[in-house]
Amino acid sequence: MATGGLLCAAAYIRMRSSVDPKPPRGGSTRVILEQVHTAIQMYELDTGVLPSELRFLIEKPKDDHWAGPYLKQFDFRDPWGTPVHYLPAQSNSFELISAGPDCQFGTDDDITRHAPRREPRPVNWGGGM
Repeated sequence: MATGGLLCAAAYIRMRSSVDPKPPRGGSTRVILEQVHTAIQMYELDTGVLPSELRFLIEKPKDDHWAGPYLKQFDFRDPWGTPVHYLPAQSNSFELISAGPDCQFGTDDDITRHAPRREPRPVNWGGGM
């Protein structure tokens, strides 16, 4: 009886992998974008500005108020191997974009995480108010 169950499971897995060789990865992409989004917010809280590049979430820029790293070693690639695009805006907002399964930016399967415009927060670097 147990052998029959194992054979059915193996057949299902084989059938599933032949029908859908690339399982959906959108959920893990959203998790990656959310992790980077949170790290950017932490960076901004410490420095008062958005990072100019994602690498400054790991590497110290020329800013005395950097308290990172905000992520452990991170590849900044989506599950399909394409680098995540980071688009900071002067309006104190930013967007993170994965090219999605087709690995092409600007198509319908792109996955984005947008941070809406917000007022800059005053930063107190220890002087008391």
